[in-house]
Amino acid sequence: MKKINRHSVLLGLFVMKQLERTRRNRSVKNMYGRRVGKIDGDKLKIYASSKRHMLQQPRGWSIQLSILRQAKIANVKSVEIIDTELGVIFSSPIDSFWSDGIFVDRGFGEQRCLPINFWSISHI
Repeated sequence: MKKINRHSVLLGLFVMKQLERTRRNRSVKNMYGRRVGKIDGDKLKIYASSKRHMLQQPRGWSIQLSILRQAKIANVKSVEIIDTELGVIFSSPIDSFWSDGIFVDRGFGEQRCLPINFWSISHI
């Protein structure tokens, strides 16, 4: 029978606690350190204005790869973009960014754009 090291147990508990903290409410920052949203349970919530932030060509919402990676570590299942201008919520499974998203890099870091037809839209 293998002897369990006390240090290993404590380290494991620490990592589990950090993951649980990450899964709850945690700020998400872009590659410039600016807060752009939060992880709330298994959702990534981003507040944005479609007039300023929605891509026009292709028409859709784009998220930096670094943010998508943070969300993956936190076991996020879906993305909600709350459009503060129109008062609507755009929702989509996060896996859609990888399966249906388009790679873009227009000077704001590498991003995946999910075209508008892959989003569910509801009013606030």
